[in-house]
Amino acid sequence: MESHVVSEVQVFPYYAGITADVAPVAVGEGVFFYDQIMNNQYLRLRLQRYKELSEMHIGATYSWAGSLIDGSKTSSHWMYCTSIGPAPTFGASINWSRGGVAAPLLEDVDGVPVKLEPLDDIHAILKSPNPIYGHSQAQLGERGWLVMVTATSPVCIGVLIEDQTVPAYFTQGARDITIVAKSKRTLQSVLLDGLYCAKLDETALFLKPAE
Repeated sequence: MESHVVSEVQVFPYYAGITADVAPVAVGEGVFFYDQIMNNQYLRLRLQRYKELSEMHIGATYSWAGSLIDGSKTSSHWMYCTSIGPAPTFGASINWSRGGVAAPLLEDVDGVPVKLEPLDDIHAILKSPNPIYGHSQAQLGERGWLVMVTATSPVCIGVLIEDQTVPAYFTQGARDITIVAKSKRTLQSVLLDGLYCAKLDETALFLKPAE
């Protein structure tokens, strides 16, 4: 996650659908974390030096505003309180493609894929432009993992390729990709369709909602 030190932080109660002037429940400074995978946005604020002005509640929603190191003002969308002590923490995972569906982003959860099963011989199955052949394959890599990203709403499952050899016509943001690989542990084939290319650099990450 990208992080920024923030000062002059004011944390306010957030009441969805209600416009009202509210007093801050805490003031101080801390660290703001931000990340994004596909349409999922991750927000987290961890207070480090602060003064509590009124009681905070785990699970309640709060907004905040503060200043960055260069003096510019910053704030974020509302977040859930996920921890009270020793450092109050607020976080949210928001899926903007689903009308802003949100869930608490817990303190120990981030956008790093959880590795579930080692894979090798990873290919994409492509529709061939020649109807005689029907489908073709493209080698994507030799080593990778079946993965899950628990911070998305809903949880996503997919394939992380560590030694990616993705063809040039694959780009980040591409959709409806089908990948077939072999489990190194069981030698069984693993097929996932409807994947989205969420990351493409030294590694490649393809995800879809686990529904």
